Amino acid sequence: MHLEQVFIDGTDAYVWMYDPIPFWYYIVGALCLFGAIAVCLFPLWPPSVRKGVYYLSVAAAGFLGVILGLAVLRFVVFVIIWVLTFGHHHLWLLPNLTEDVGFFASFWPLYHYEYRGEGYADKKKKKKDSKEKEIEDSEKKSDAEVDSPDTAAETDRHDTDVDRGAGEEHTAVSESESENSNSQTFEMVEKEEVDTLQLEEKAKELQEKGSAVEEIKKDETIDSKEKEPSDL
Repeated sequence: MHLEQVFIDGTDAYVWMYDPIPFWYYIVGALCLFGAIAVCLFPLWPPSVRKGVYYLSVAAAGFLGVILGLAVLRFVVFVIIWVLTFGHHHLWLLPNLTEDVGFFASFWPLYHYEYRGEGYADKKKKKKDSKEKEIEDSEKKSDAEVDSPDTAAETDRHDTDVDRGAGEEHTAVSESESENSNSQTFEMVEKEEVDTLQLEEKAKELQEKGSAVEEIKKDETIDSKEKEPSDL
């Protein structure tokens, strides 16, 4: 892709990146602008509207104070139970309250209890070992899945190489056979031509011999005819 998003007469491949701005972006921007102007004009609002905004702000502040109070309360409860049980019992109220989760998920579950008495370290170690084994098994499976296509590809490549070699040998053999057959047919044609030529030559010789014999016979007959009157 060309770095400059322009049309240039060339042989390179180009991609025109078209990313238009959605229309609702303009709507939200306009609302934000009018909202900022309205907040700046708060002293000019009607008394009833200003009173309603005041109650809403108090409610929001009260909700924020409740959240902070719950965070402090859950910590105090945890510390009291932990001290009284010498660290064996752990109780958290609203454990997801300070976690990075959604609004409704922050209030669920309501509590989380965990016993960390005798044997807790061994159980934790076993769980950790089991998790590590699961992770190792999953990694081995993933590696096997990743390796299997490679091995398959390698076998395919080997097979293809073998097939290619066999195909090349087959083509070479077929070419040699075709050449031999062509040469044989060519030789056969040459032999037939030679035979016909020989036959024609023999026929010509026979014809010539026959003509010579006939001429000799004619000469003998002429001589015999000439001798007969002289004898008379």
